[in-house]
Amino acid sequence: MKVNLIIETTDQWFKIVAYKDSFTGQKIVKIFVQQIPPEAFLEERAKILKDSLRRLNLKSQNISFCLSRNQIIVRNFKFPSVDAEKIDKNLSLQIEKEIPYFQEESVSAYQILSGSKDNDYIDVLAAIVQREVAKSLFNISKKANLYPERIELSSYGVLRWFTQRFSRQFSFQLDPTKFYLLLDIDQDFTDFIVFHKDELIFTRSIAQKAEAFLEEGKEREFADKIKHALIIFQAKEPQKKPVRIFLSGAKLISQELVTSLEKELNLPMEAISHPTEICHSAGKIPEHISISAICGLAISREENISFVLPEIETRRSLKTKVKELTLCGSLLLYFLLVVSGIFAVEVYKKERYLNELTNCYGQIAPEIRDLTGMQNTMGVVKQRLDVRGSVLNCLYEIHRVIPDRITLRSINFHQTQGVVLRGYGNVMSDIFNLVNILEGTPCFNNVETRYTTKKKLKDEEISEFEIVAPVEAAGYKPQATSQKEKPEA
Repeated sequence: MKVNLIIETTDQWFKIVAYKDSFTGQKIVKIFVQQIPPEAFLEERAKILKDSLRRLNLKSQNISFCLSRNQIIVRNFKFPSVDAEKIDKNLSLQIEKEIPYFQEESVSAYQILSGSKDNDYIDVLAAIVQREVAKSLFNISKKANLYPERIELSSYGVLRWFTQRFSRQFSFQLDPTKFYLLLDIDQDFTDFIVFHKDELIFTRSIAQKAEAFLEEGKEREFADKIKHALIIFQAKEPQKKPVRIFLSGAKLISQELVTSLEKELNLPMEAISHPTEICHSAGKIPEHISISAICGLAISREENISFVLPEIETRRSLKTKVKELTLCGSLLLYFLLVVSGIFAVEVYKKERYLNELTNCYGQIAPEIRDLTGMQNTMGVVKQRLDVRGSVLNCLYEIHRVIPDRITLRSINFHQTQGVVLRGYGNVMSDIFNLVNILEGTPCFNNVETRYTTKKKLKDEEISEFEIVAPVEAAGYKPQATSQKEKPEA
């Protein structure tokens, strides 16, 4: 089954939620947790993750990792400019003061809080994580053949889960001018979140485990830690005091705990329903585990603080290019299919027209067969009757018109040249007269003298000649005469 995945990893657990995109939003398909042996190294962790997904029959489309709040340093800053370049520069200077390691060993991200502009200052929520922590997530996913697109902060998921469940679980409305506190109790820590409307404005990790509430007297200790976190928050924001507390996270949260904390903190408190009460879980979820963060990130794809590693950015860029190439290839294939379809339709039309003609011919063929035979016979007869340009016609015309003073020695017929006459006359003028006479016949056209020469024959001087007379067959009509006509010499 192809799904999108949100994965959160801690020292002892893999938390996985699978969801699908739909027209109405994101829908959670499965929730699953898998314990990790304490001594497991990176390769073994990757194998456990890969085996878990195979066992659940989950094939991922998009993957995001969720970093637990206790693995991240989050700080609130005020900067005097909204220019992104200046914010980056100021944030870089502030981070050097806040983190206990070199800045090159960290990855940071920030979000400008809306509605925070006050006297040209803006509030910025910045998150810093050690590069090795983020890179270990990428390496685990790489060895499990999974390639995450985002690494996100768990606190945002907790708040998204609360905002999604609030309107369905409670009848009252949140005051948009007030501030509220959300506590998410997990196995190793509690996420202390202050929010306004649906925006996270402060978060802190409290060292309070969920299993500790199984012991008596831990409620007061937890309340003291909450009070201490409130003091730290109000030292930065004295005008933003929370008016109500919401409790989420581990399933072992009891009504007795809510009542006790409400009394200790002197603030109204409400518990948020556990995700397993609404969504299907593949296997039992331990009562001391919080899955609010991964469920919240799954059902809401709003822009949160996310950490960018060069490895993830490179992978994302390649994936984008592959999508673009796939789209171009699909469009080209579609174009070729359309052109092929048009061509096929045209061929089909022509074949159909040819078949119609063939059928029509088959129907009338018996009727025209006799006519075709008659036409062929008439063609043969016409060919036999057409004697224009024949040798006999040419000889007849030459014999009819040649003067007595011209003597022919040879008459040759050529397919290309026509009739070639060789002979002699008494004088040169007889030869030119013969050319004119032949031109006047309907059988010859463009008659010309090839050569003339004078010779002696038996002590008599004669003029020899060679005349070429092309045959003019078109329009020839033999002139019937009762006797041989001779032109005047």
